[in-house]
Amino acid sequence: MSTLEVNSIQPLSSGTTVTLGASGKTFTIPSGCTISNSGTASGFGKVAQVLTNEYTSYASTSSSSFTQIGPTIAITPSATSSKILVNVSGGAMYTATDKKIDLTIYRDSSNLGNTNGMMAHFANSSYLQSPMSMTILDSPSTTSSTTYAVYVRTTTGSAVDIQASNYKSVITVSEILA
Repeated sequence: MSTLEVNSIQPLSSGTTVTLGASGKTFTIPSGCTISNSGTASGFGKVAQVLTNEYTSYASTSSSSFTQIGPTIAITPSATSSKILVNVSGGAMYTATDKKIDLTIYRDSSNLGNTNGMMAHFANSSYLQSPMSMTILDSPSTTSSTTYAVYVRTTTGSAVDIQASNYKSVITVSEILA
């Protein structure tokens, strides 16, 4: 392995570009090294768009199947290689004694959590209130409009309140370019 040590790399006087490596090659930046950018950098992962939607309505369910309740938002990725960072927060979940709520995020009709969802809320005392927070980095591999939504179910068979009307849940999606 060879090492090239220099203080500065400049293009030839007849050019304006310096090319590092060939297509398909990788440059490794060791731990502890920093890349400092004083100009305009391109080709690195960056945020292409950020969208957000608020949900302020009362919601309740007694379904044992995941049901769309709460905030939802659609985003159209600009490239199939883009990743979508989905953040859901807020709300106020109310459950009475011995009631359980499972929550998850869906992309269109696909549950992004496992069969139990992404988070659970359980109350073993009378009326317990809890905030909701879920985050996932998704790879939808599409440039078509894609909808993300909060889905909820109860495993106790009786109604549970997901959000009181004086609270707000927010879903935010960010397209991360590859």
